Amino acid sequence: MHSEAGEYPQLAKSIFYWLNYHSSVSSSDVLLESAVRFPLAEFIERRLQAPVELETQHPDFERLRVDFRYKVKEGIRNIELKFLHDYSDREAEFKRFFDDIVRLALLDGTNYFILCGSQSLYHSKILKEQVVFQGKHIPADGERRPSEQSKFEAILPLDKKGSVVVFNPHSMYGYIGDAKNENKQNRQIPEELQTVHVKLVAKEDTEVEGSQVVYIWRITQQ
Repeated sequence: MHSEAGEYPQLAKSIFYWLNYHSSVSSSDVLLESAVRFPLAEFIERRLQAPVELETQHPDFERLRVDFRYKVKEGIRNIELKFLHDYSDREAEFKRFFDDIVRLALLDGTNYFILCGSQSLYHSKILKEQVVFQGKHIPADGERRPSEQSKFEAILPLDKKGSVVVFNPHSMYGYIGDAKNENKQNRQIPEELQTVHVKLVAKEDTEVEGSQVVYIWRITQQ
């Protein structure tokens, strides 16, 4: 049985080990996002024994596709993958994150957003810029969080496993307009989306002295 508790830690580790191998023999800074799909697709097909559909047409957006789609006994899984780059803190890149999350929330099945790459880029790009937090943050440990957060934390919980962010996509940075314009079915985008921290793999979580990080979040409608 492919439960989330067993499926996604192993999936995250497969990406983590592959990225660390690549960074040890070459420069991960020049790695293409499309190349990171290899360990993910191989894990799904070999370990989960589930055929993978790559770049499938999104049912609600004419010009947009879903990175990974596969079926296990528990149902359909949809995954969007993002690889960290030097430009990951730019507004255009944040918009890509935001659009992926909104599109995932509209899909049937269980939907996941994966972010991976250099741990130093994660700290310098994802956690760097501070803005007033606009979402509702529910920490896994119940501790209060400061009001100033990375803009990515307005849509993704970046702390402990089980943490949740609930946000209104219609109020986020004006990006929702583009999502509406591309929605060929005119399907209503919900007032609240929820992102749940499923798994983080970094060198502290494994026996490998690696320089990479892999985050997985589950995306749902409220």
